[in-house]
Amino acid sequence: MSFAMTTAQIQAGTKTVTRRFGWWFLLEIDFDQVEYLVRPVYKGMGLQKGEKVRAIRAPIQIVHSSREPLADITQADVIMEGFPAWSPNDYVAFMCAHNSKTTPATLVNRIEFKYADWAAEGICGVRHMDFMRVIHCARHRGHTGWHNAGQIGWQDTQMDMLKEQHTKGTGQ
Repeated sequence: MSFAMTTAQIQAGTKTVTRRFGWWFLLEIDFDQVEYLVRPVYKGMGLQKGEKVRAIRAPIQIVHSSREPLADITQADVIMEGFPAWSPNDYVAFMCAHNSKTTPATLVNRIEFKYADWAAEGICGVRHMDFMRVIHCARHRGHTGWHNAGQIGWQDTQMDMLKEQHTKGTGQ
């Protein structure tokens, strides 16, 4: 997940909510049943030839997703977006200025997350930072297995290796 406009907030750990015009598939996930880890990156799309995806920090764990109009942002959410000195109107103006065809009435995906720094070294010694998006069972500490979240691309082979390494000896 790209955080090009809020890299400093992610690095500082002061941002715990993001608003997106996509990622709608998150609305279908029961976050009480799964832990969905996402690697925060500076830029994930539109890379120039030779440019690489640059991770900002350890994975974040998505904990909630909901659909709402951009204008419904509260002061508390502006702070959770990483802009404590801004008003909700300041935030809406910022989003409209940086996203063409966006109005205060545009529906956004409000995504709440927490920092999963524990995932940087991974479970069973496997580094999750090597994966763009990985989803695993909420009972991960009991080694119940891994699930491909899709859109992993070149990591598919690595995902199979991770799954094999993770489930070795568990009979799953």
